[in-house]
Amino acid sequence: MGINISHGTNRYGQIYRSGSAIAALGHQLAYVLKPSDWRTVQHLFDGKRMSDDELIGPKEARKIADVLRKAASHPKMSADGALDAIEFANAAALAADSGEPWSWS
Repeated sequence: MGINISHGTNRYGQIYRSGSAIAALGHQLAYVLKPSDWRTVQHLFDGKRMSDDELIGPKEARKIADVLRKAASHPKMSADGALDAIEFANAAALAADSGEPWSWS
């Protein structure tokens, strides 16, 4: 199952990833983040299927962006994982800067 995330950089203004790719990134995030930071992003990256569309308010999107940037700079994060974390962080920050909800569907 694929997931479209708003405020991305593809021609539709989205990020598109498979659920398994998001869960794989989640494994890396869980490994490099402090437990409190992991809890901030866990509901998106823990590999559990979302029941419906997920709308994340701008304030929460800003927190998520900060946590993902922190993870991306961790020395134990893989290069590919860091790139993905930055891409998600940029999308979350764009949603926050625009005052719009960050949508996962």
